[in-house]
Amino acid sequence: MSVDRIPSWMLQQAASIEVYEGESGTGPLYTAAKTARCRVEPARKLVIDAKGNEVAASARAFLEPDVEVTAESLFTADGVRYTVLDVKRQINAKGEAHHLEVMLTSGR
Repeated sequence: MSVDRIPSWMLQQAASIEVYEGESGTGPLYTAAKTARCRVEPARKLVIDAKGNEVAASARAFLEPDVEVTAESLFTADGVRYTVLDVKRQINAKGEAHHLEVMLTSGR
């Protein structure tokens, strides 16, 4: 049995995502927060961030494949504010986007 997209029953949490847009003279720029359904679970994994640093992720989130999120975005779920370390698009057996796997750290 093939599942085209991540099942909605898996996405029982909500996240507020402020997408990183770059730097300004006064610091980082983010979009206005948007809400997305997700699943967040604890995870300990070393990840290479957008700046090439090896960072320990403290959580992993799963989102629908069309959610806009990039490395260095701000991600808040269940009252915990995270920084996005890495975003990977996961592909189904048909070669289509199934879901996003987002590695997060709360220590930045």
